[in-house]
Amino acid sequence: MNIKTYKIKQYNSTYKHILAVDGVPVCATQGGKQMSKCIQYLSGYNVNINDGRIKKILDKYQKENSIEGQNKIGCVCCLEHTYIYCEDEDNNAHINGEGIMTAEIEGETISFKVKFCPNCGRKF
Repeated sequence: MNIKTYKIKQYNSTYKHILAVDGVPVCATQGGKQMSKCIQYLSGYNVNINDGRIKKILDKYQKENSIEGQNKIGCVCCLEHTYIYCEDEDNNAHINGEGIMTAEIEGETISFKVKFCPNCGRKF
């Protein structure tokens, strides 16, 4: 996911911030702080966006870019079932796309559900 922002000058000396994901414009905001919140929201962080119009646009974008209900926006570990921690074959931890963390310590395995990815903060 390649996120870029553009600052566009308006006719009356004001600026709009345009958020583009993979070259496709997603939304426009008034200020940089709101743009930062939009980027965090698309990255999976738990952020409060007060503008209902922008939140609706971002939710629609996330829904259109999901795989069978799974949000494909997040880090590599929670999307592709790779290791978060790996010391050796007996001591490792990984998380899958549904938020189930599996830890193996000295041959013993424990699995539990988490609400957020410990690596990127994406909500499951």
